[in-house]
Amino acid sequence: MIVQTCLFKSVLFSRMSKIIKEVKTNGDNLTALLRVRIDDLEPHCLEDALTAAVEVGNHFNVGKLVVKGATNIQQALEDSKRLQKHEARAMLLLVIAAQTNDRDLVLKLFGVPAQKNTTHPLANDDDFSEIQKVVISGRVSTVVPIEVARRHQNPVVREELLLRTDVNQEEGSVYWHGLRLLVLDLSWIRRIHWVKRLRLARNGFQAIPNEIGDYLKQVVKLDLQRNELVTVPRCLFELPSLNELNLSNNKLIEIPYVHEWSPGLTVLDLSSNELSSLPADIVAPSIRTLNISYNRFRTVPLSVCSFKSLQHLNISFNKNIRSLPVEMGRLQNLIKLVTDGLKDLSDPPRNMQRDARDCVRYLNNKLRSARRFYRMKLVLLGKQNCGKTTLVARLQGLDVGINQSTVGVDVSKWHYAGGLGRKKIKYQFSIWDFGGQEEYCAIYQCFLSGRSMYLLLWNVQDGEEGIQELKPWLDNIALRAPRSCVLIVGTHLDSVEEGDRPEVDRLLEKVAKLAQTYQNKLLVPEVLAVGLMNRLENIELLREAI
Repeated sequence: MIVQTCLFKSVLFSRMSKIIKEVKTNGDNLTALLRVRIDDLEPHCLEDALTAAVEVGNHFNVGKLVVKGATNIQQALEDSKRLQKHEARAMLLLVIAAQTNDRDLVLKLFGVPAQKNTTHPLANDDDFSEIQKVVISGRVSTVVPIEVARRHQNPVVREELLLRTDVNQEEGSVYWHGLRLLVLDLSWIRRIHWVKRLRLARNGFQAIPNEIGDYLKQVVKLDLQRNELVTVPRCLFELPSLNELNLSNNKLIEIPYVHEWSPGLTVLDLSSNELSSLPADIVAPSIRTLNISYNRFRTVPLSVCSFKSLQHLNISFNKNIRSLPVEMGRLQNLIKLVTDGLKDLSDPPRNMQRDARDCVRYLNNKLRSARRFYRMKLVLLGKQNCGKTTLVARLQGLDVGINQSTVGVDVSKWHYAGGLGRKKIKYQFSIWDFGGQEEYCAIYQCFLSGRSMYLLLWNVQDGEEGIQELKPWLDNIALRAPRSCVLIVGTHLDSVEEGDRPEVDRLLEKVAKLAQTYQNKLLVPEVLAVGLMNRLENIELLREAI
């Protein structure tokens, strides 16, 4: 026990020595050394290190040590004054203002004339004018004082500091990136209503206020990348002056429906999110650059195919994209198409994928030669109790009552209006819902034809066993109706707990690999999972796919 205690103390002392040495030599590894719990540091380690940081005048390290928890701030302030370390002193004065909610001190540091001609006890020496020069010139970062004000719940000082951080009203720019603001306060946005270029990246935002659009009428460039956003308000796509919008590296699962995007929006970055679809029927007259790489798209959304001004499109690393829709043949202005990481993309052929214009010409030729059928036989197959009849009702927009197994085959009609742009096309489907009882399977082969589209269903709760049961159905369709279109649909997604969703993703990937083995026999453009009862997840996505 004594040996262990001695070893522990030795480790603490060694870490303390490294930290103080790093501070004294202005090394680059202080941040890494401080990545430990404060309880795992030698007593007075941070205080001794802060004293050393003041002695060498490194305000960056002063800030890091204060944030970590150094408590000898008043003594450090006196040392910085005595040693005339102006940048270190400026940082410490800003920190004290943030801790004590001293707005007057902040204003004095930034040289703002006071309403009353009064002196401040911390700002009454001959060197204070030098401190003001350091603060006003921006040589000392306000990131640490802003964080200190947040921790001490001092919103007044925090707002004053924020409004003097990389704010240039003359140029119309506000660069509040990497400040760890966590919550975006509308009171701040009201005071920068003149902003044209607003950068809010890397702040840990989980939501954006719906009212933000009321104060960003002049914003031209908006950067919200590297936050924690799951969704964003629709007003972002309606900002009247917006030219560039960056929402990359968030956690977006959907984009709000806005029929007509901002008329001047030319650049949109949605890369590195969790998106699997975009709203249909979008009017985006000016979009020239669109990045949807590193998402979960299984195809290029049809709404993108209506962006006639599009010149640059990045769809890289959406690993489930296997073919490009023929509607992309309408993108006559496309000059760059990035498809990195799409190892399963087989249509267009690989020798055409390197050149956007070749791709567009190829797809346009297919589009012009394609005969469109607006009436189709839709056949639902799958084992008993996998949800075929319930899915039919959901596609038709009907409520679901007490479910009974289908005996034989049930034929019904489904009318669906969809398509690109404002013109809707009315599709008519004759739905053939075959019962899944084993005794009927031999009879169903007589009804399989090449003039049909197939929905092959399986219950995601059946796991690997359910996947194995798909193969006989695929074999039968490939034999009786080769080159037919088959959508493989996992059901009962809403019955899966959130913690088990990664397992569902793994199963879908396995189904996609199974479907790939039929690529010369069948067309399998979609593999997806839907909810049928509690949450109707991906039902609209399935309608669009059909």
